[in-house]
Amino acid sequence: MESYRRNGQAVMNKHTTFPVGRLLSATLLLAVSVPAAGAQDKAQQPANVNMSLHLGGGMRAVAIHTPLDRPAAAAAESATLQTTATSQVSSWPYPRVPIDGFSPRVAISVTDYKASNDESYAHLVRTEYSGTALNQPAETNYVIGIFDSGSVVDLIGYCDSEILGVTGSYLSDYPTLLGGACGASEAPVSMPIGIFANGLGAIQADGQLDVTQLVGHGNVAAVVGPYEVCGSGPVLPTVIGNDFVGFFTTSIRVDQPRRVTVGDQTYASPEVLILPQGSPSAPVYPRKIAMTASGYGGLVTTSSFYPDILVNPLGPNQPWLPTVLSSGDGAIPFGGAFFGQMGVLHGTPSPTNPLQTMRFMIDTGAQTCIMTPAMTANLSLPATPDFTVDVQGIGGLCTMNGYYIDYVRINALGGALEFSHVPFVEIDISSPDGGEIGGILGMNLFWNRNVVFDPSLTGSGFLRISDPVLNNFDFDRDTDVDADDLATFLGCTSGPAIPQATIECLMTDADGDGDVDQDDFGVFQRCLSGPGVPADPSCGL
Repeated sequence: MESYRRNGQAVMNKHTTFPVGRLLSATLLLAVSVPAAGAQDKAQQPANVNMSLHLGGGMRAVAIHTPLDRPAAAAAESATLQTTATSQVSSWPYPRVPIDGFSPRVAISVTDYKASNDESYAHLVRTEYSGTALNQPAETNYVIGIFDSGSVVDLIGYCDSEILGVTGSYLSDYPTLLGGACGASEAPVSMPIGIFANGLGAIQADGQLDVTQLVGHGNVAAVVGPYEVCGSGPVLPTVIGNDFVGFFTTSIRVDQPRRVTVGDQTYASPEVLILPQGSPSAPVYPRKIAMTASGYGGLVTTSSFYPDILVNPLGPNQPWLPTVLSSGDGAIPFGGAFFGQMGVLHGTPSPTNPLQTMRFMIDTGAQTCIMTPAMTANLSLPATPDFTVDVQGIGGLCTMNGYYIDYVRINALGGALEFSHVPFVEIDISSPDGGEIGGILGMNLFWNRNVVFDPSLTGSGFLRISDPVLNNFDFDRDTDVDADDLATFLGCTSGPAIPQATIECLMTDADGDGDVDQDDFGVFQRCLSGPGVPADPSCGL
């Protein structure tokens, strides 16, 4: 048994862990193999380039490998799709997407806000900051986390718990299980607290947090990450999960990028604005993807923490399990999530190779799409993947396969969204509601679109999607196309008929012929807008 500390004293775990499904989306740091620009011989000498990417299950990727014997051009030639009724064929008839979508960042503060009666288990949703910060002053003792609709719980990383004050007497005696594809680890459950958040716009120019802009919930039990050495890069981030985000309407604006520095770390994010549910202030966009809340045994209606009175009725009244979506106050919390459906197809469509329906979890904390091994088998994908990902998880190092899926379709009010050559990472995940799941909808599909996450726990919820607002050559996603983007383009140049198959260079291949050459540069030149001048999103399409 492991032990945790309460009031400076070591406390042994009294009970076995209770797995609550897929708990979180965690930070993945990648070193991506990218060929140097220039001559043919250099194209065969990959160099490591660091980037940040978030997936699920407490995992950190350390490298992506693109096999040199599977160039993009060969893949394009073998995977064509019918684009018109006259059987005109194009390699990639629909927009391609990068592997890394946006990561919606929020500023988070924790307070002592809980029910006045210690034996009340109600979930307290608040549209204003409530309670007193555990570690005062709240204006400086805050952390940057992730708005994560794929996380079953609110999670506070170990190092962030020290900043927020979720330590000592604010930790219960009970652990839960954090797990992923590479293994699992126990982590303590907090005592009832209040968790409040909003986008990086709540951070003022002097670095102080304006707590009047925060919303959140109280009387909740979060999971606190297991011990780690602070300053070496977190294994687990801090996230607000679907027990938080399911009670608000949230706007995510990639056309309004934010960049803030807190301590010695700089964070980049779309503008995030968490609003009261159904707020008329939320932007109106032309497409609506159906989004259904699902939980064990029926509709999810509320959130609560489950006390230990049944296990230890004479002991202290404290959370036995973390807060997750459940069927009512005090009900056994089995958890739930937000789901939709997409059509996926690999290869040429035919009566023997039809479009297949895939149930996915909508995960704003996942920067890339994920597909289960069962789904890759249903699509008859080859045994040799298009790329592999080395993943460092809680339980150690493991390697995941990655595939480009030829065609993805998501039905929506206002017109279906269709994509070509979409990267998916293959990870075996389970659904929080115990149902069938084919994968995770990552934010790379919407890297250039604004999004409104508008859930409903009892009826029809929607993921509202704008038309494209960023240009395909806006590689740093600051709304313009300038010298910084040119540097990225030149770093991916391979030359005519020289395959450029690395994932990071996918969007530089403007004509989709598998190389990055003068033809692609001609398109790039036409889309240059200059520093600080928004680029036309339709340029180059």
